[in-house]
Amino acid sequence: MATAVRQPAVAGRFYPANAQHLRAEVETYTTARADASAKSEGRIRALGCVVPHAGYMYSGHVAGAVYRRLDLPRRMVILCPNHTGVGRAAGRPERGRMAHAIGRRPRRRGHGK
Repeated sequence: MATAVRQPAVAGRFYPANAQHLRAEVETYTTARADASAKSEGRIRALGCVVPHAGYMYSGHVAGAVYRRLDLPRRMVILCPNHTGVGRAAGRPERGRMAHAIGRRPRRRGHGK
């Protein structure tokens, strides 16, 4: 039985479809020089956060600033709304993998139910 793969819906429109270009763009936001007050405050070990995702050209600098401040765990849960309004409120596959320009990530069993 073949594993279902959800393809990226807006690759090439709101972020680069090419893995190398996408990595380079994300790094410009996540490694940008933080202001002096952020450096002195250190990293935050948060239980959750809300990060904008309106397209990297619009909100990448804000999302990058958030991720620079967080002490990210090895494993995370990412919640995403269904932007089309068609189907379920949460945009996630029932099973299988989600493709992205950077690569595929498996969906953990028992999560997202």
